[in-house]
This record gives sequence, C-alpha cells and structure tokens, in this order.
Amino acid sequence: MSLGFTEVASDNADTQLEKTVEHFKELSEVYSEDVEERERMFKEILCKMKCVMSDKAAVMKLFDRKLEEFKTQTIGEDVSTHFLFCNAHFLLGLSSAAEDARKETEKEVKDMGVVFGREAAADIFGPRGDEKSGCRNQWLVFLDSIGVRSKFTSYRANRFNCLFQNAFALCFHRDHVIKFLEDHVSHSNMKTQSVLADVKDDKVMAMVTALSHFNYCLTAPYWQLMNSAKAYGEFPAYAKKMEIFLIQGSSVDSAPMVPYFPDFINNDIFQNTMSVNEKDNLIYTRMFQRMCAKSLIVLQRQLSDFLVGGIFGGEIVEEVKRNSHDCSIN
Repeated sequence: MSLGFTEVASDNADTQLEKTVEHFKELSEVYSEDVEERERMFKEILCKMKCVMSDKAAVMKLFDRKLEEFKTQTIGEDVSTHFLFCNAHFLLGLSSAAEDARKETEKEVKDMGVVFGREAAADIFGPRGDEKSGCRNQWLVFLDSIGVRSKFTSYRANRFNCLFQNAFALCFHRDHVIKFLEDHVSHSNMKTQSVLADVKDDKVMAMVTALSHFNYCLTAPYWQLMNSAKAYGEFPAYAKKMEIFLIQGSSVDSAPMVPYFPDFINNDIFQNTMSVNEKDNLIYTRMFQRMCAKSLIVLQRQLSDFLVGGIFGGEIVEEVKRNSHDCSIN
C-alpha cells in the first residue's frame, strides 16, 4: 500500500501526524462513500497499523509518541504499535564514528589532509561531483582506454556507505589517479593538486586503507544485507555478529581482515586495493582500532533492540514476532 507524498511547510511531529491522518482518511474514502463506513474503515486501518519504521530522529521519536496517543484516543483502547528502526541509517552512525577516528588519528601525524583529499576525489571523479573543478568525463575516457570501470560514487551528503565505498575506490584507483592527474588531465586546479598530493602520500593512504578494509569487512556486506530479501526478524543474528567483530577489532593488535557476513561479500571488492607500507602500519592499525571502538558504541546505542537484553535480542514475544518478524529490514 502506498499513501503517496505530501509537501509540508514545517517538518515537525504535529505536521507529520496531521498528514498521516489525512492520508488514512483519503484511503478510507476510497473504500466507501458512506460516512459511517468511512469512519469504521479509518479506525480499522489505524488498528491494523502494527509497525512504523523511522530513523529515530528527534522529530520521528515525538511523532511515534503522538501517533500512539492518537490511535488510543481514536480507537478507544490501547493498541500496541512497534516502532522499528530503519537499519540502513546505522551506516550513517558508522560514518560519523569513522570521522571521529580519523580526527584522533590525524593528531598523531603531522600535515595530514586525508578528509579533504578523499571527499575531493569523489568530487572530481564521481557522478554529480564538482562541475567546475572536476574532470569526470576525462577520467572516464582515460579509464575506458585501459579497460577499467570507475569505482567512485556520489559523495553528496555522505549517505549510507558512500564514505567507505569511496575510500575503497581511492585505494583501487590509486595508480590510475596518479597517472591520470600527472599525464592526462587537461586543466589543473587546487582540488586536483590536493588529491594528487594526498594519493601519493603513504601516511594519508594508510588511513584511507583502514577505511577501505572496514568497508570490506563490515560496511559493504552490511549494505548488501540492507538490500537483500532478509526480514526484520532475521536481523538480530547479524547485529550480534557485528558486536563480536567490533569488540575484537578494537582490542587486538592487528586488525581483523575477515568479513563477518560471508554470505553477503563480493571478494572482487578487495582485489587490487593497496597494501600498507610496514612503516605506516601503525597508522593503519590505530585508525582501524579506533573505528571499531567508536562503531561499537554506535552499534550498542542504535541497535540495542537486537542485542542481548533487547526486544529482539532473545526469545521474542509472540505478539511482537507476529507483527514485525516479516517486516522489511530497512
């Protein structure tokens, strides 16, 4: 069932609730022209709406409370509603954790420009990038001449797995980027010069490689999981696996290199990515460990429902299982 989309002037909980109710009333009008029958159908729709999924932003949390109050007042009884988390948004939390890890690691190494260089690389080479400073068309022609496809994706708003995917792309294309920017680009500017300087710097690339390996081990297979046919009730097993992985990754001396979702990994994503020089291995290891430690905090906060003690973490109550087990995972 699709309720369509309505533009709103103010994105707050009251407006969200008002438009949701408006959609339900319009839907009930489709079923009958009789006023009493419409009202009965409207209440039935509310009663049967067992689950709501959101990103748990402040507005949505307030909307959830207001929706539950509205359902109780309208139907005249307490009708339980399960407010599910859109698990794709967990990747945004991991991106923020990675940025914090990068900042801490940068403090240990002087003259680091990794964040600008990585974003700039996606801007220059990725789709919907910087039209003024970018050179995507020339980049694609260059890659086509050597039989390679570009791995860069759009970096707009750093949505979901773009941060980690583009770190992998920068590792994969390191030699290509150097050759292209040194020998083939028709115009040079501060952004292309910055990317070239960063991609030639082993210390910078040690940090980018940590992001790329994190992508291989966790975020790339997680993103494939989000786009799979897996149901909400199957997700707890994956959340618990991630918790174990992140605990291990934040505590051991060498970063784990085995993906934790082997049924969702494409090994091609790890081929041709650069290795880290021995002298820069400490930078890579500390970056990876910090990402795991900070990501563990994010996981235990955002995915607590799926861990031990959470509503989906143990033996699931029959009503919850019946209403939410087969819901989409995101």
